[in-house]
Amino acid sequence: MDRLLYHAILLAERSRLDSLSSGFRGRRARFQKEDLVIGLLILGGIALAVWILSYALKFQEQRRSRPSPLRLFLSLCKAHRLRWSQRWLLWRVARAQQLRDPARLFLEPEMLEATNLGRSFEIRRAQLNQIRHRLFDRLEPRQQHPDPQPPETTDCLPAGKCPSPMPW
Repeated sequence: MDRLLYHAILLAERSRLDSLSSGFRGRRARFQKEDLVIGLLILGGIALAVWILSYALKFQEQRRSRPSPLRLFLSLCKAHRLRWSQRWLLWRVARAQQLRDPARLFLEPEMLEATNLGRSFEIRRAQLNQIRHRLFDRLEPRQQHPDPQPPETTDCLPAGKCPSPMPW
């Protein structure tokens, strides 16, 4: 009995599959120009989207790889963990000194001295001193060497054996 029911269900399923495939038989089974045009439009749209995306990514990469004084300044501020108020103050100092590259403030401590800034930064002198100490106090002072030549190096091994010169 179960076997008969099983075969009946299979036959019913077959007619359902036939109705799904009926759209591909008869007149619709033939290739038409509209189908080709729609397919080409879809492929063209996908190609255009890929081209626009690659162009945008290339433009973004070129922009990112170009040196930016502002980006360098902001990354140095972030590396030194400066607050926004301190960043803004340093930016104002760089603008007041008409620096094309505001990151120079991180290299030249004398630019943050109150005597070099003028009267407009007199109120912020304590903040500027605090920033200056934070940036430059850990640095060792530069030592002037009387002899600018580098020290001599030997190619000898620690055991006192010197390798023979190379033949080339």
